[in-house]
Amino acid sequence: MKIAVLQLDSKIRDPERNIATADALLASNPPPKDLDLLVLPELAFTGYNFPSAEAIAPYLEPTAAGRTTQWAIATAKRLRCHVSVGYPEISSESTTPEPSTTHHNYNTTVTVSPTGEIICHYR
Repeated sequence: MKIAVLQLDSKIRDPERNIATADALLASNPPPKDLDLLVLPELAFTGYNFPSAEAIAPYLEPTAAGRTTQWAIATAKRLRCHVSVGYPEISSESTTPEPSTTHHNYNTTVTVSPTGEIICHYR
């Protein structure tokens, strides 16, 4: 099994820049053609060290439908490998992107198959 780790210097509160950085790193350092799994860190595109639940609220993504999951699907298909990446999730049970007091926000990892199928969510 061949596993690659994509470590990037994520800038807090700048997911679009961080996604562009990940794409640039993959373009300038292409993984092997027979790669099985590409792993990115938790909260890879939002940055990690938010001072409060309120501060991360604008960056919460819906379960399996946010920009991180869409990036993982596209990247898995393009590289023909599994992709695992972390993101701040607002679960489908929640109705607003406000910090939840009923624990509907999660630090989630999504794993996608080479065909773009979501095969795992880990909270």
